[in-house]
Amino acid sequence: MVRQAHAGSGAARLRMVATTRPAPIPPFLATAALARDAVQDLQAAFAQAGAAPELQALRDTLRLAKFVVPRPQDYETFHARSAASERFPDTW
Repeated sequence: MVRQAHAGSGAARLRMVATTRPAPIPPFLATAALARDAVQDLQAAFAQAGAAPELQALRDTLRLAKFVVPRPQDYETFHARSAASERFPDTW
């Protein structure tokens, strides 16, 4: 998809070796001390950016399909990586 979007550039000369399924980007993280109303404002801003017709070309360029509010369990991967980095600091 990226190669197609940039067909007129040097990317068109690239050879595709493999592809992967679309996947979510990591959650947007903010400080734990952020007030709940500020969190809600950020969530609303992302939702508006995800629906704004005037931003469609930018979303297409960035290959963003939508924004969703993460569930607490969506952060488990980050907790697991943090724990692993503490157990095996030399590998990180």
